Amino acid sequence: MSTNSKLPRGYSIRVARSSDIFKINIFMTEEALKAGIKTLIIISFFLCTFMFFIGIWDISSIIIFLISALLMFGASSFILYIINYLIWTQILNKKECLIICLRNKVCGFIIASTYHKYSYIKLLFIGSSCRKQGLARCLMQNALNDFKYPIYLLSMPKNYLFEFYTSLGFIFIKKNQLPRELNKYVSNFVRFFPMVIEENRQS
Repeated sequence: MSTNSKLPRGYSIRVARSSDIFKINIFMTEEALKAGIKTLIIISFFLCTFMFFIGIWDISSIIIFLISALLMFGASSFILYIINYLIWTQILNKKECLIICLRNKVCGFIIASTYHKYSYIKLLFIGSSCRKQGLARCLMQNALNDFKYPIYLLSMPKNYLFEFYTSLGFIFIKKNQLPRELNKYVSNFVRFFPMVIEENRQS
């Protein structure tokens, strides 16, 4: 696996293995639950406060509600873990993923499929606590060095993503310029912008 000189100290990039599934699953479940925990706390606080002050709930009712909410959250976390496990088992079996780690802890990944004449980047993700360190660029540079060209991706409509991908050499294309196999990823309900890089421009 190629390395990049700009990779921050302590980090490493490699192909994900089947033995990484528990690390990746815990990482993904934690990331998914971070926003959920914040939302649950805010909703619970305002609901309990409101119901208490208007006299519908007493202290015991609030305690019962909070316990029930925690149990439901725990059940949701377990279901999410199982779903992630099943999805990642398939991904790792196909060896389609590069992960970036800090002291053996997963901090991000990139998933891509290699077809007969091209590659397709399905997903690039960096953990919320590890962002703004250039990790996404390091992952992309490794992918651009190792994957088959041309390389396609579908970008979300965010200016910072457009700037990021174009800085790596990607250009915008029309949907009808995508390979036929990638049409299934184009949705009429979610707006994506197809991009491609035709050759390796990494020094």
